[in-house]
Amino acid sequence: MLRLAKYLKPFLLMLIITLFLLFVQAMSNLTLPDYMARIVNVGIQQSGIENAVPDAIRQSQMNELILFMTEDEQTQVLQQYTLVDQQSDDYQHYVKDYPTLAEQPIYVLDDVSDEDIDQLNPVMGTALLALSGASRAAEGETPVDPADLPAEARQQIRSTIEQKYATMGTSSIIQAAAALLKAEYVALGVDTDDVQN
Repeated sequence: MLRLAKYLKPFLLMLIITLFLLFVQAMSNLTLPDYMARIVNVGIQQSGIENAVPDAIRQSQMNELILFMTEDEQTQVLQQYTLVDQQSDDYQHYVKDYPTLAEQPIYVLDDVSDEDIDQLNPVMGTALLALSGASRAAEGETPVDPADLPAEARQQIRSTIEQKYATMGTSSIIQAAAALLKAEYVALGVDTDDVQN
């Protein structure tokens, strides 16, 4: 073996480069299924929406969502958002991204960490699904404002959602909430095709 080493010496750089490229190829082959899964799950099924935490939400919608949260969750959520209206300093910046801001105030998500997003996902997702459940329960009847629902009824709707998704985990809550967030983005005037891409 040592006798062969002297013949390999002129090719040592090419040998190292070859080993490095083989490593890169192996890592690429291993990550390809993950990329494909994300394209299908997030890109197609969830319309490009990765979290149950909206980047922006109308104030009226947020007011309804927090009805389905505990006081601690309300505080946790509202600390991560900034209310923007026509008098805000950054109004001109946000009205381009969210045209509905010209008509009504919106909450915009602050610059938050991935850990904060992970904590907010089940809270916002459950509230979105509970609000949707309350709206569907009112179909065929006179529409009910969630604020008019008794606290016990709101808690019962929330408990039902939590029980339904308890065994499936946060990813299923995010996936179920994605369609609701897409509708909210449409209401904000966001180009949802651009979000999906």
